[in-house]
Amino acid sequence: MPELDRLFADGSLRLASLHEVVGMQSRDSGAVSGFVMALLKRIANLRPGPVLWVAAPDATREAGVVHGPGLVRFGLDAQRVMAVFPHRLEEALWVLEEGASCPALAAVWGDIQGRHRALDLTATRRLLLRAQASGVPVLLARHGTVDEPTAALTRFCIAPKPSLPPGLLAHGPHDGLGRAGWQVDVTRNRDGRPGQADVEWDHATGQFVAPARSIALVSRPAGGPDPAAAERRRPAHAWPQGTGR
Repeated sequence: MPELDRLFADGSLRLASLHEVVGMQSRDSGAVSGFVMALLKRIANLRPGPVLWVAAPDATREAGVVHGPGLVRFGLDAQRVMAVFPHRLEEALWVLEEGASCPALAAVWGDIQGRHRALDLTATRRLLLRAQASGVPVLLARHGTVDEPTAALTRFCIAPKPSLPPGLLAHGPHDGLGRAGWQVDVTRNRDGRPGQADVEWDHATGQFVAPARSIALVSRPAGGPDPAAAERRRPAHAWPQGTGR
């Protein structure tokens, strides 16, 4: 997507590194996780092997666990996702480091809730160095915090964006939800420059797209007046008795 690609020196996100995806409020966890899954879909197209998902205990208590059909909705093969649920944050960081050192993995995804003293500049630098050495991209989702010190190459601050309703399709009821959408603010970029963009996910093509600016929900009748406009102009006393209006 040009609006995002132009922020990076090589015109794309560097995979062999640590990237943070953060949300200011815990209630935005769904938006943060959705953006991570979209990134993972793009990465999984380029790299073979499984995705290691490490969920710290606070993250699952606050936002629950990833839903299998949700992974499929973003185009991720659920059979390629290995889930680990450590009992303590220190254990989660150890698993993340081990995963970041394993070149057989397509990517590593860590879910962390809130601020933690153990997840400091040193801990993120260890993840960064291991990712650079192995070539494995590490995506660290941090829920409910945006300004913690980090050694990550990039930091994406994510907020949900209202999506426009799609046209009526025959694929099922979920098409009525519209595209997943985010307000993306790249606040840290050591491989380019910061920037902002409104982004949507095209579930059919598995790609990031710029949001549509407008959509015609109701078309005007050909060769005649708009009946909806005529109803709006109708005086209140003209409504028939007993209609409940």
